Amino acid sequence: MSNPWLSIPFNEYEDHMRTNGQLQILNIIFKGTLENYTPKSLALLGCATGNGLEHVDSKVTDQVHAVDINEDYLAMVKKRYGTCIPNLYILKKDLGEDVLAIDPVNLVFAALVLEYVRPEILVPKIADVLQTGGKAVIVLQKSSMDSQTITKTRYSSIRRLGQNLSEVSPQCIDRLFSQQGFVKLAQERRVVNIDKLFIIICYEKTNIL
Repeated sequence: MSNPWLSIPFNEYEDHMRTNGQLQILNIIFKGTLENYTPKSLALLGCATGNGLEHVDSKVTDQVHAVDINEDYLAMVKKRYGTCIPNLYILKKDLGEDVLAIDPVNLVFAALVLEYVRPEILVPKIADVLQTGGKAVIVLQKSSMDSQTITKTRYSSIRRLGQNLSEVSPQCIDRLFSQQGFVKLAQERRVVNIDKLFIIICYEKTNIL
């Protein structure tokens, strides 16, 4: 069965995310992450069209890996940021199926990814591409409604994602990262809109399993 992310036009994705406030909040979170951890190298998993990459300071971060399954999204990343981020590596990968094949980085940022890719598969891959002492910043979404649904949208392409969405608990993610030798540094909540909030968690990779 084809991955539904492959059939969502980038303009519909961006309009949906912007209309319900998610795009703006994620941009702020990513900007804050860069300012807090000043990574020399970065992997942005599930990068979509590159929201937030305008905040990368090439004097600080000299290597960026933008990873997504959708070629059209990656084409927009290249168009928007290919000239302003000197060492921007654009990688088409299925995070659930493919080996990431990235040299170890200082920071991995994955927002709204673990709801669509099985955490027990992706977390070990994150561990593999992080240097010891590196940070993994994860953004989870939590619906304030009883049912797990995609935020209301006028786009049928977005609504189809609902069958692939599985909300995951911070406790589950904590356990998986702990098994890979990570320690938890911080966790906070950010209200997005009446229907949704984000949970932002930062882990640090140690050499202790």
